[in-house]
Amino acid sequence: MRRQLIALVTVLGLSMGALAVGRVLLPGSLCTVTEAQLDGLVLETMSYEDVKSALGCDGVLVARQDYGDSIRVEDYAWRGDTWPYGRFQGTFINQKMHATSKTWFKFTIAANKP
Repeated sequence: MRRQLIALVTVLGLSMGALAVGRVLLPGSLCTVTEAQLDGLVLETMSYEDVKSALGCDGVLVARQDYGDSIRVEDYAWRGDTWPYGRFQGTFINQKMHATSKTWFKFTIAANKP
């Protein structure tokens, strides 16, 4: 029983440490975005300015690639409003959003009612 308790405490401690590191690595945007805001985004029609307006703030530029003079690929990330970890990333090719990635990890503690 004691070994199981030690193992459980160790696993919980390591998990919380990993989540803390994950939160530190989130983009430092000035706002957080909700899943409802993300649901309103449309691929291949919205520019970065449109997405920025829909989400309420600038994203953090995490990558930029130039392919000659005519193609630029930029990845912007926003912090999600969930705990402990939420991240949205949009890939823009020549200022139009062509791909997205959403990572939402929700942790909820609820008490059972008799």
